Amino acid sequence: SKKFSYSRRQLIRIIESCTGQTFSLLLTKLLMERAARMLLTGAASMEQTSAEVGYANVGGFYRAFTRCYGCTPGAYRAALTTGSEMKTGSI
Repeated sequence: SKKFSYSRRQLIRIIESCTGQTFSLLLTKLLMERAARMLLTGAASMEQTSAEVGYANVGGFYRAFTRCYGCTPGAYRAALTTGSEMKTGSI
């Protein structure tokens, strides 16, 4: 917000009016897309992935990921390794 010389609240209103979605929903989608990419590489544990995208609580990460992708992060990773199709972020 400082970069664009807007208050935080003003910038949130602009983003919401342009996208039609709340700022927190957009942020969650971005975080879950990042988590999905991390799961694709398979290098990080679920705890590491959770912390990397900003969740202090793994349970909160699991709930957000499941809401977005319709399955747990573990099921998503397993489907990626077996080649099954998963739906993309649909929060």
